Amino acid sequence: MKIKHLNALLLLSWLLAACESQQQPPASPGELVVAEVGDKPITAAEFAEFSSLIPEGMHEGDTPLAVARNLLNSLIDKELLLQEAQASNIENMTWFIDDLTNYERSRILRLYEQREIISKLNITEEMVDAHYRATRRDRSIRLGGIMVDTAEEANALYQQLQDGADFHQLALTHSVHRESAERGGDTGLYQLRDQLMPEVAAEVADLEIGEIAPPVSMFVAREQKFAIFTVLDEIPAPLEASEARIREELLIAQRNQRLQTMLDSLRGVYHPQPQPQNLALLAERISQFTGEEFTPAEADADLPVCTFDKGDPIGLGKFVETIRQMKIAAQMLIDTERAAELLDRRVVPEHLFMSEIINAGLDQDPEFRASIAAKRQELMVTGLRKLMVDQQLSVTPEEARTFYDEHPEKFTKPTTTVAIEILVSSDSLAQHLFTELAQATEAEAETLAVRHSERAEVLHHNGRINFNVYTEQFFPSISGLAQDLAVGQVGGPVRTQRGYSVFKVLDRQREHIPYTEDSERRARAYVLIDKAQNRYVEYVRSLRKVYPITIHEDHLKQYTAAQS
Repeated sequence: MKIKHLNALLLLSWLLAACESQQQPPASPGELVVAEVGDKPITAAEFAEFSSLIPEGMHEGDTPLAVARNLLNSLIDKELLLQEAQASNIENMTWFIDDLTNYERSRILRLYEQREIISKLNITEEMVDAHYRATRRDRSIRLGGIMVDTAEEANALYQQLQDGADFHQLALTHSVHRESAERGGDTGLYQLRDQLMPEVAAEVADLEIGEIAPPVSMFVAREQKFAIFTVLDEIPAPLEASEARIREELLIAQRNQRLQTMLDSLRGVYHPQPQPQNLALLAERISQFTGEEFTPAEADADLPVCTFDKGDPIGLGKFVETIRQMKIAAQMLIDTERAAELLDRRVVPEHLFMSEIINAGLDQDPEFRASIAAKRQELMVTGLRKLMVDQQLSVTPEEARTFYDEHPEKFTKPTTTVAIEILVSSDSLAQHLFTELAQATEAEAETLAVRHSERAEVLHHNGRINFNVYTEQFFPSISGLAQDLAVGQVGGPVRTQRGYSVFKVLDRQREHIPYTEDSERRARAYVLIDKAQNRYVEYVRSLRKVYPITIHEDHLKQYTAAQS
C-alpha cells in the first residue's frame, strides 16, 4: 500500500473521530499515538515516515490494515532494539564513537567539497582532447612480450636487446608465456591504455613502434613474473573509447588542485604552529604504556600539539583520538617525525576545513543532521546485533561439510558454453563460413578461425570463447544465442558492431567445485548467515518479553483509513 500525504478532508475527519472517541482535546493527526514501546510512544507521523522507507514490494498483508499492522510490528522491533542498545551503553563504546565520528566527518567534508569545489569545476572539450592525446589514448597498441621468472634474467635479456639482439628470437627461446612465445612474443591483441595493467601502462604507453620498455614486475596467477615489452603496431582509437576515464582524471586533477589552493589559503589565515615538545612528550608516554589502548592522562590531554592564530588548538587527547579514528595505531606516534608528518598532512588540514565548515554553519544543514541521526540508529542496531547475536555464534567443521553436501547447487560453477567463433567484415563471407563450420571437425574449425577471424583478442585460443554469466557482457550480441544452441550446432551470421559473427558450439560444462579450504570457508559463511538470521529473530522476540508493548488498534485503523 502506497503511503500518501493526507488531504484536508481526511485530516478533518480524523480529528473529529479522535474527539468523539477520546472526549479530550484532540491531538493533530501526526501526533496520534498508534503504539507504545516501554515509555516511548510511536506517533502516526513517525509511523508514516518509517513506512515510506519500506519498498512497496516488501509490504505484506491481504488488506491495508494487515499491511499497516505488519509495518507497525517492524517499527516496534526497531524501537525495541534501539531501547536495548541504549540500555547496553552501546553509544559510549569506543568503536561506536569512532564509527559515528568518522561518518559525520566524512559526510560534512563531502558536503563542503560538493558546494565549494566540485560544483565549481569546469572541464572543456579542448581539455579533454588535449589529455586524450597527451596520455596516448588516441591509439590502440599491439604489444610483444618476453616473460621470465626472475628480475636477473629479465635485466640480462633487456641488456641483450639494447645491444641489438632480436626480440622475437629471445621471446621464442626464453619467454615462459608459451602462447605468445610461439609467435615471437606477439600478444596478438590491440589494447587501449586503460585495458593494460597499470604497471604495464606506465612503462609502455608512451613507447613508439619498435621501442622497448625496461623490465616490468607483474603478478600472473598470483605468481610474480618479470616482462619486457615492445610496441609492435598501433591503430587509431576513438575518443569515445576512453572519454569517461579522461573526464574522470581531469576532474580529479582539478579537484586536487583546488583543494590544495584552498588549504594553502587556510594555512595563511589560521597560521598553524606545531608544538614539537608535546609530540615528544606524547611519544614518551606511549613508549611507557603497557595496556591495550592508549589514552592520554587527563593532565596531558589539553596540552597542544598545534596552535593557531584563530580558533582552538589541537590537544594531545584530540590528536590521539583523531589518529585512532583514522585506523592508525598509537605506536606509530612514538616516531616523532612520523607523528609530525601525520599532524601536518592529515590532522591539521582536516581541522582547518572543519573550522571553515562550522563557521559557515554547514554542520547544521537539516539534511546532514537527519543523515547523522539515521546513522546513529543504524550503528546502535547493528552494534547490538554484533554484541548479542553475531559474536555468540560459531560453526563446526561438521556443520560446514553437511551444508556443502546438502547444497551442491551453491558449489557449482555457472554453465559454460565453449564455442569457436569467427568474426568477419562481410555477410557473404560469414554465410560461406557458416556452411564450412557446419561440416568442420573441431581442429578444422580452429583452422578456419585462425585464418579468417578478425577478433584478434581470442586468436591465441584459436577462436575459442567461453560463454557464461561472467563473459556475456563482452559478447552481448552472440552470448545468449550460443548458450541456447545444442552442442555441435552452428549459429549466425549475427550482425555485431564489429562485423558478422558465426560460431560452432563444441561443449557445454558445469563443473562442481570440490571440497577444499576455500569451499569450506564458503560453507561456513552460509551456515553462519543462516544461524545469525534465526538467532536474530529469536533475540528480537525475546525483547518483546522484556519491554511492555501496547498497540492502539483503533488509532491504527484511523491511520489506515486516512491513507486509503
